[in-house]
Amino acid sequence: MGVSASVVGNVIHGRISSFQVACHVANLLGMPPSELWPQRYIFRPRGRSLRRRGEATGEPSMPTD
Repeated sequence: MGVSASVVGNVIHGRISSFQVACHVANLLGMPPSELWPQRYIFRPRGRSLRRRGEATGEPSMPTD
């Protein structure tokens, strides 16, 4: 991957985060990153943005002057 062993170790132990390194490590172990680091890589659905909520309801998304 072109990163040092210390970077990989720091990602594994949670001292730094690198999704790319975490995915590579997880892939080598045949596991998803969310299983190895559930506190770091869990799916959190985002709410709809204010703009989209306004579009869905027909209301303006931002107050107009």
